[in-house]
Amino acid sequence: MTTLSRYVFSAIIAMLIAWPSLAGEEETAETGQIDARDPHALIVQSTDNLLAKAREAKDYFAEDPDRYYREIGRFVEQVVDIERFTRGVMASYASARRYRALDTDEERKAFRERVDRFAEILKDSLITTYSKALINAGGVRIETKPPPAGVTDDADYAAVEQVIYSDDGTPYHAQYSLRRDDSGDWKLYNISVEGINIGMVFRSQFASLVEKHGGDVDAAIEQWRDEQHPIPINHKGDSQ
Repeated sequence: MTTLSRYVFSAIIAMLIAWPSLAGEEETAETGQIDARDPHALIVQSTDNLLAKAREAKDYFAEDPDRYYREIGRFVEQVVDIERFTRGVMASYASARRYRALDTDEERKAFRERVDRFAEILKDSLITTYSKALINAGGVRIETKPPPAGVTDDADYAAVEQVIYSDDGTPYHAQYSLRRDDSGDWKLYNISVEGINIGMVFRSQFASLVEKHGGDVDAAIEQWRDEQHPIPINHKGDSQ
């Protein structure tokens, strides 16, 4: 896929989470709390919190955009399983099997650093996309479907479905894929839109880049970074 196509899919991801939910859930934006123990609540409450941050940012964004990016960055780190998403995109190039096949400590260290570097690139790209979509978010209608019957509390994977209606009433179906982490909290690790698996789209594109560079994964990562043009994010705290 082209760089433009990647931006389109990234924008879809951002807007799906950015648009306000009309699912009838209790407002949580004022408290800023997210119930990470419930996958359905996680999606709905995250929407409320993100929109609240975007509304607040309109008052200071022109003078301090980094503050806004950090706010969205904290959300991404809290709700999205960046490591799992990254490894899914890199596929075999970040697999445990490939890691175990390495011969030296230096190679294994380079492997870990490569995955971490790409995770940071993907995270900053998501932050950038979320931020731009949120600051201009409008009143598009969203319906979040109730959790399906029969799902047990001890399940490790869950899916939350939404229908997003555009301004002209066109419905778009989305499915959020979540998994429970070791602490029991739910994290978002993939999204499908109208049956298109975003993680698989990115995986295919990454594999094509690696092939283009003759198997050089580092070169593929650098091209991905250059084409995404992520806004440099200062994650160390608010500047004064």
